[in-house]
This record gives sequence, structure tokens and C-alpha cells, in this order.
Amino acid sequence: DTSAAIASKLDALHGLGAQLTQITQSDSGPVAVTAEQRLNYGQTLAKLGDSYTLAVRGAQAQEAQTLKDDSHVASIAVADTTASISASLDSLQDNAKLSTISLLDKGKPLALNVSQLTSDAGALTKIQGNYSMAVSGVAAADALTLAQNSKVSALSVSDTGEGIVASLSDLARLGSKLGSIRDTDSTPLLNMNASQWSAFGGVLGKLEGGYRVNLSSVSATQ
Repeated sequence: DTSAAIASKLDALHGLGAQLTQITQSDSGPVAVTAEQRLNYGQTLAKLGDSYTLAVRGAQAQEAQTLKDDSHVASIAVADTTASISASLDSLQDNAKLSTISLLDKGKPLALNVSQLTSDAGALTKIQGNYSMAVSGVAAADALTLAQNSKVSALSVSDTGEGIVASLSDLARLGSKLGSIRDTDSTPLLNMNASQWSAFGGVLGKLEGGYRVNLSSVSATQ
């Protein structure tokens, strides 16, 4: 029978047990199965012969890495939580059999480093439907541009004190999208003028562990 017909009746075929001795596929297309069926119906699938292929759906992100090494698996559709997808995004990018990614909890953003926007771009394009991202490790000078990406719901900045101070105005424009700021200097000390210190208190308050400043242009009344 056809791959589609076999896939639709796979549960019933498996239920036949030893009564079923052989399955002959009349076309060359992959048999669509769930990850659970592929795991539990091995004896039944083996009755297709040596050259059958599978289109596996509903695989967990970590499971996809095992599936890619199965010569019978032609494609893998992953369905998992955003946390699991985030943790496995690099390996999913490297999985040539990956077809689609479905998020089981779309209300939560994917947590990823800014470098993954480029290095894992292929995997990101395979995510089905709307999704959002919480991006970390963003340089202060790049934050405002990155925030224009409609999929970026939150970002955290990691930069030198000089880079942070130079971009205070841009960081202030990020509003609620700006999460935290980390000063990467070995001895953090922000060099700024009194006007900046007064105007950007809200942004400075997002610095991890507080901050120290070296103020210039301070008037006598201040």
C-alpha cells in the first residue's frame, strides 16, 4: 500500500503482532510517524524491509539529535517547550534532517545569545507561527537597532563602561524591552557628566550589582 495509507493504519498494523509478516510499500515516499510510534513500533516498521524511510513528527529537541543518526529517518519535525528549544538551538541548527519546530508554550520567549541570531538563523526560520526572543549579550551600540526586530521582546546588554555611557540615550529609548545591563570592565566605573547621571537614572538602575560613577561637569549647586 502507499506510505500515506500505511501511516494512517500503523496502529492497527502494529496491533496484529506476529500475524503480520510483511508490509509492502507501493511508493517511495516516507511513512509519516510520531516520535512515539517510531520508538515503540520498531518490529512493525522493520516489516517494511530495509529501505523504508520515516518522516518523524512530535520529536523533543534532544531526541532530534538521536533521530538524525537513524538512516531510516528522512525528516524530523520537533515539538517542544521554548526552554528546551533554547537549550538545543545550536544542535538543531546542525541537524540537516530538521524540517520544522513547533513551540508548545508560545507565550514564553526563546532565550538566546545575540550571536545565535546569526549562527542559528536556519533553525529559527523553521519555527512555526509567531514567537518572541529574549536576547542576551547585546552590545550597547547595537541594542536600539536590535529592538526594532518585532520578534525581540526583551534584551540584556553586556558592554564596557565606556560603551554603556556612550549609548545611554539609546538605551533609555528601549523602555520595557531593556532587561539588565552588565558592565564587563574588570573594575567597573562609569565616567559621565552630571547631566547624564541625572537624566538616565532609570537606565543606570538596571546595571547588575549597582554601579559607581566618576562625575564631571558638576555645578556648585549640585
